[in-house]
Amino acid sequence: MGEGDGDLEALEEEVREMDARVKRMRSQGPARFKSLLQDHLVKLRPPPTLEPPLHTPYLDGVNGDLSAIQTRRLEVLNSLPGLLERINKCTDDLSATLAKLKHKRSYDLVFELPHPTLPEEDGDGSLASRFFPT
Repeated sequence: MGEGDGDLEALEEEVREMDARVKRMRSQGPARFKSLLQDHLVKLRPPPTLEPPLHTPYLDGVNGDLSAIQTRRLEVLNSLPGLLERINKCTDDLSATLAKLKHKRSYDLVFELPHPTLPEEDGDGSLASRFFPT
């Protein structure tokens, strides 16, 4: 017996367990079976590489073409890291922009708000000479 035989036996055992699980699901009625199957598919993890799923005749016709659904699900799951990276970059960009705006707003409040126009100082430089030039 080689290493592959152990893997094959483990896979066969997993298939038997899945068959038993599907039989239990089907015994609960078509609507409940569909609901349980969808819940189960959500919990499944995709294989490390995108490969077409194994043909499972007892699942054909449950919700359209199940293999196409599984393939699309794998494509979506494989695209998640790139999507998360883009979301993180957008979040970082937004944080930086907000920090700049916050800084600019505080700068505007202190330095750039429109002030009443004051006449040039002439005379002794007192406050009265600024507002009431002679």
